[in-house]
Amino acid sequence: MSRKDPRRRLMVPLTATQRHALREAVQRTGRRGSLADRLRQILVAELARGVADHGAVIAEGSGLPLQLPRPLRRQVEGLATAWGSSPAYVVQQALTQYLMDQTET
Repeated sequence: MSRKDPRRRLMVPLTATQRHALREAVQRTGRRGSLADRLRQILVAELARGVADHGAVIAEGSGLPLQLPRPLRRQVEGLATAWGSSPAYVVQQALTQYLMDQTET
C-alpha cells in the first residue's frame, strides 16, 4: 500500500482549541514538524501510558489527516473496537488525556 493511499489516512476532527494546543506543543519542542507528527508522538506516548475513555465528545472541527504505521494503527483500531467507537475517537481521547495532563502541570 502506498504512503499516499487514502486507506492509510485517518481524519481526526479537531476543535480550534485542540489545534492551537497542538501548534503550541510543536513550538515547545523547538524543532520543526507538522501538527500530525506531534499528534502521532502524543498518541504513542499516551497509548504507552494507557488511554482512558474520558467521554469527550468527538470534535466537529476541521479534520487533520493522520497516517499511522501499521502496528500503531492496529492498536488504535483494536482499542476502538473494544470501546465500540471509531479510531478517530481513540486518537481524540489520547489528545484529551494529554491536554488534561498539561493543564495539571
